[in-house]
This record gives sequence, C-alpha cells and structure tokens, in this order.
Amino acid sequence: MNIWVVTCWNESGDYMNEVMSILFDPDLIAPKVAELFTEVKDITSIKVETWYREEGTDDASFCEAETFWKEDE
Repeated sequence: MNIWVVTCWNESGDYMNEVMSILFDPDLIAPKVAELFTEVKDITSIKVETWYREEGTDDASFCEAETFWKEDE
C-alpha cells in the first residue's frame, strides 16, 4: 500500500517542505495539486513523495518523488 505525502515550497521561505496533505489514493494527487496552487497563491512548487507501506505494518519506505511547478499549471 502506498502513501503520498504532499509538501509545498515558496520563494520567500514561508513554506519550506511544509506537509499539506497525506493521500492514500493516487487518483487524488492531480486534484490536490491543482487545489493547492489555486488556494495558496504564493506556493511555487509542490513535491509529492511516494512511500511504500507493507500492509499490516506501521513502517514505510521512500520510493520516489515528483515535483510540480506553478508555471507548469
């Protein structure tokens, strides 16, 4: 089972790897990214980290990350 950790950044340093959401369904990533860019005007990038968690355990391992940039929206 994967977990997606959504963090954001901005130029002024107000947001520096600030966790904005934890998702449990990959279909929710694109809508969440769009929502954050719309609602929080000064975010410049959003990073979505994928963490793998074996069913029935509390331990998770980092798999990969994808960065979304505001100018790409």
